[in-house]
Amino acid sequence: MKINKTHAVFNMLHNKNKNKPYDIVRMYCRYCQEKLDIHLYHALGTLEHYQLVNLPEKIAKHLDTRKIECTHCNRNFVLEKSTQDKKSDFTLKLDCSNMSHGMESWYEDAIPKYS
Repeated sequence: MKINKTHAVFNMLHNKNKNKPYDIVRMYCRYCQEKLDIHLYHALGTLEHYQLVNLPEKIAKHLDTRKIECTHCNRNFVLEKSTQDKKSDFTLKLDCSNMSHGMESWYEDAIPKYS
């Protein structure tokens, strides 16, 4: 038996990597301490895991400001990017855009004045 051609065999993980490459950035919820994973789709993705703290610049340049929901405690966060001298720092903040104003309405400055 003669073999004319050989073909490389790839597993399912490699095919998935080829079609939609991504890396995973892991962080932890500030309230319930459960892990949150962000799938970061970019052309050079290799299905590697990174921590949000000390994120390499090759990954940080693809990660922008986005909203993140913790499915464990049902809180919404905003991931903000701040770049300083080729160093990117990220801060996970609670998203208060759809919450009531609370005690803020007690102060005179919070009440809009119309002329």
